[in-house]
Amino acid sequence: MRDLSTFQGWRLTFFQGVLVAVFAIFAIRMYDLQIDRQADFQAAADDNRLSILPLAADRGVIYDRNNVLLARNAPAYVVEITPAALPSDTAGRYEIYNRISALTGVPPTFAAEQQGTVFVRSIERIVKEGEGIAPFTPVAVATDIDRQAAVRLLEDRISLPGVDVRTVAVREYPTGELTSHVVGYMGPVSAEVAEALRELGFDPRFEREGYAGIEAYMENVLAGERGSITREIDVAGEVQRELSVVPPTAGNSLRLTIDVDLQAAAQAALTSMLDRLQRTVAVARTRHPEPARGCHRHGSAYWRNPRLSELPVLRQHTLCPRHRRRVLPDRSQRSAYAAAEQGIGIAVPAGIGVEADHRGGRA
Repeated sequence: MRDLSTFQGWRLTFFQGVLVAVFAIFAIRMYDLQIDRQADFQAAADDNRLSILPLAADRGVIYDRNNVLLARNAPAYVVEITPAALPSDTAGRYEIYNRISALTGVPPTFAAEQQGTVFVRSIERIVKEGEGIAPFTPVAVATDIDRQAAVRLLEDRISLPGVDVRTVAVREYPTGELTSHVVGYMGPVSAEVAEALRELGFDPRFEREGYAGIEAYMENVLAGERGSITREIDVAGEVQRELSVVPPTAGNSLRLTIDVDLQAAAQAALTSMLDRLQRTVAVARTRHPEPARGCHRHGSAYWRNPRLSELPVLRQHTLCPRHRRRVLPDRSQRSAYAAAEQGIGIAVPAGIGVEADHRGGRA
């Protein structure tokens, strides 16, 4: 029989201690991974497994006191292609590219983009780039196409696998220059906002924010709240199922105390007065060697109803600060004058009547 005495004593005790230490290290490490850092690993797994598709909210429209539209939403059409849904053969893909190119004017292939005098990325290039990053994510190959082309593509969608037309809202101002200094305008989002939108899945190229006037001052009221769709995707980005949907909340519409008809009349009167004054000064200069001094090319029109604290008219051509005290003696009027001088009608709170209207951009 084999002698086991050499495996007893301190050697056996040391070996048992090593086993206990190893199992203790494994237990501590498992506790760290499964308990302490469970939230971090769960978030990383969800980030790979889940995809959040943002839903844009309808922006509120703007009316004058008589419900005349000053700012509204109009549809713009974007052609998108899902690279993974395209035919696998090159000939089939080129046929789709050529049909889209015929309706949108975007070069279909690498060779076609080199032939133009101005470089425009071809459909083939855009799809190739998207296919290498996320084959199941649609890429925009043409933006702001006309409605007839969009309808043609939608009609032929059954024979154009992977092609879709998405509708986005763009801002229109029916009254144009007449109320531009009051309503303001919209422009591309800032770099900080663009980066935050990219993290949320938005394309900053199609996002706008108010830059001036009512559009900027009432941005939080008009913009509404974006929604989202949470989807489960596989490693290639293909959607497996939808987990939750948060619908967007449309922005509120605004009704101002500005009267478009009175605004037009004020502009016509102001222009006529400045023209007459210009002619008068021109005659005076021909009679006197010394140039006549006067602010003959600048002026503003301002009418306020003090009883109702309303501002139906705020019009400025360019302004003459030398006439400020003589024409606008009241402090509130001077603040309106200063606001008009900068083209900002919102500086006078009494001039704006805001009414909540949940119809948003659908009005």
